[in-house]
Amino acid sequence: MEDVATRSWNSRDELSVGAKPANEAAHVLQHSGQTGDAGLGAEGHAGAVADAVVAGR
Repeated sequence: MEDVATRSWNSRDELSVGAKPANEAAHVLQHSGQTGDAGLGAEGHAGAVADAVVAGR
């Protein structure tokens, strides 16, 4: 199984139904200073958050 921390969020062709809102919510938290990017860059972090939300973690 692919590690979400190493996958490029921008390389996805499609987002699942819950992934786009979760990705955008992560960006809102980043911009408000409530979270950082965990060393993944803004898109990598938002993608990892979205993956976790969609997976129910």
